[in-house]
Amino acid sequence: MAAPGVTVVARFLYRGNPEEWSQQYHFTGSAPSDDAGWNDLITSLIGLLQSCTTDRVTWVRAYGYDDTDHDAVYSVADPDDPFPAVGAASTAGADVAPGDAAAWMRWKTGRTNTHGKPIYLRKYFHSVILAGETDDDQDSLASGFKTGLEVVAGELAAGTGAWPGLADKNGDAPTGPSSASTFVTTRTLKRRGARP
Repeated sequence: MAAPGVTVVARFLYRGNPEEWSQQYHFTGSAPSDDAGWNDLITSLIGLLQSCTTDRVTWVRAYGYDDTDHDAVYSVADPDDPFPAVGAASTAGADVAPGDAAAWMRWKTGRTNTHGKPIYLRKYFHSVILAGETDDDQDSLASGFKTGLEVVAGELAAGTGAWPGLADKNGDAPTGPSSASTFVTTRTLKRRGARP
């Protein structure tokens, strides 16, 4: 059976229309025993995620799972607390990547695949801020934005407030260091825009 977890859903404008993307986080320990516990855990998680997402992203709902192999046992959506929750990184005067570009944070699990390569937990974020200093930096994250991702990756792993700490699907905490991408990558979104 899978570990307990939370799925969080964010919304932003992509090609002129609202687009949603989600992330699932497993956590260490047991699932909360009541709605108040779930709300506290999700509020702590959303607080962390707000600090590393831009003001063009709004976290709009979440689902809590006793184990992610089964249906959610708790849900919260706007306009209920803690939603909606707007990202805190300002995009004023910034070069923001296209909507289907993304940055990631990752955690080394200490396990390897069949080829001996490390296995990572990884989460992707849209509406990311680019360095934008020269043409050579067209794919680089702004250093402050990258640092923000790295800080939050560490806090997610360690736990803070009612957030107990990150785990993989089996409930095991990452054993290696966390990091964030230097460059943006593409990540498919559902909306592709109207055909001409």
